[in-house]
Amino acid sequence: MDENSNRKLQSDWYSPTRLHNSPVEYDFPGDRFIPNRSLMDLDQAYSLLTTLTQKPSKPKFKRESCILDAPNIVNDFYLNIMDWGKANFLAIALGSKLYLWNADNRKTKLLSEVGNGDDYPTGVAWSEDAKTVAAGYRCSKIYLWDAETLKIVRFLTGHQNRVGSVAWSGQILTSGSCDNAIINHDGNQISGLQWNKHHQEILSGHGFGYECQNQLCLWKYPSMCKIGGSMNHTSRVLHLSQSPDGLTVVSAGANETLHFWEVFGPSRDANSRISHLNSLLSLKTSPIR
Repeated sequence: MDENSNRKLQSDWYSPTRLHNSPVEYDFPGDRFIPNRSLMDLDQAYSLLTTLTQKPSKPKFKRESCILDAPNIVNDFYLNIMDWGKANFLAIALGSKLYLWNADNRKTKLLSEVGNGDDYPTGVAWSEDAKTVAAGYRCSKIYLWDAETLKIVRFLTGHQNRVGSVAWSGQILTSGSCDNAIINHDGNQISGLQWNKHHQEILSGHGFGYECQNQLCLWKYPSMCKIGGSMNHTSRVLHLSQSPDGLTVVSAGANETLHFWEVFGPSRDANSRISHLNSLLSLKTSPIR
């Protein structure tokens, strides 16, 4: 083959016509630039695309149109001076004053105000039943407030410095202070105690609480095991007193009723002895045991 023929062969081999007339054969169908959908897993592709490229949506917050002024609020993030109770009341301390704001009717009540200029609420918490507000103060004291009557029902001590936080767990109120101490307080509102003159027993009257709310409870001393209780009072027990012979106890309730209890002496079935007070008033007593 001469040189001219060789040049002509090379020209024909590399010419566009040669490439077009003799395309390269591939083992898979479709064009190399245009994908073939029959070979694609569209569900997997969509999942990969959306997972890798879709940005997470930002949470959207809707603000209520109600904006309240909070004058004299203490600018100290170590304090915990606001708590929203289950009854839809917001307890908040503004300076030396402690307020209750009703979220239903938008009305505000003044719960307390400290007369001492150096003292003010530093920790606020609602009880789980939304009946009691616990407030810790800068001067280390803790007060429990009746949210209905707006009166102090209990005063707690133990800390030596500012009470920065208070929290409820059932009947237990836990408080933390700048004195590096954490104290658990029993939240039962014990309103009265009476010793049994005949046996080693104690009768306790209760107001707001969780285990013994509005009840009278009889305890064995010194083990303090509960051996009896009452369920008759529909409001908190205010006072307790016992008859001269020590067999009957009378309790006064916040609902303006007196209840007489056959609690300290032997039962009537075992002993026909009747207390002097019960005989005088001719009232039927109720057993607690």
